[in-house]
Amino acid sequence: MIEAPHHPNQIKRLADICFAIFQGDVFTTCRERKYVDARITFSKLLNEQGYGCSQIGLILGRDHSTVLHYFRKGEELIETNRTFRKRYVKAREEYIGEDPVFYYSAPELRAKFLEMREECDELMNKYQTLRE
Repeated sequence: MIEAPHHPNQIKRLADICFAIFQGDVFTTCRERKYVDARITFSKLLNEQGYGCSQIGLILGRDHSTVLHYFRKGEELIETNRTFRKRYVKAREEYIGEDPVFYYSAPELRAKFLEMREECDELMNKYQTLRE
């Protein structure tokens, strides 16, 4: 587990990252999709950092059961919603800086693998040509 942020600036930094990616302020009470997605991402990333539901709820002005709902809904969205997954991964990369490969679906990984294999073949052909 990664160490929890000890400074309010790290929480503000995460809120700013979520705002930039989702165009939604995590501290508003609006139920519009972009705001909810920003709060879900914010909550999941703070949870990965060691924050509990009650702590995250206090930060967001929500109760712990809402934060639990965010966790469940976030997992579901990562599995089923490509746009959310890409935004979540981008936010996670910016905040934590970890490799996002574990958050891509199998078809996306296959497509990327085939693309990279094609590039590798092209580079090998160029290398052979240059060697000759």
